[in-house]
Amino acid sequence: MFKNARWICNDTENGNQSIYFRKEFNIEKQVLKAEMYVCALGLGVYKINGEPVTEDVLCTPFTRYDKKVIYNKYDIKELLRIGTNAIGMH
Repeated sequence: MFKNARWICNDTENGNQSIYFRKEFNIEKQVLKAEMYVCALGLGVYKINGEPVTEDVLCTPFTRYDKKVIYNKYDIKELLRIGTNAIGMH
């Protein structure tokens, strides 16, 4: 399932900073299905077009990240629209 996935990470060496990622993208026709799989080592906040992806807070349990990494799956179809969209992760 994740064989073509790639890690998204910051380029800084200071691991104490909270990083914000934002990406705009265009959708040309109605989306029938959209799912987002997110792995945040620690805590994460995710928004699409300014709307929160989930109301959950502190939803990723702690693990030994060198042994096991947990991801969350979200249905995001209702947050997407035809035209320009933006996703933000903090």
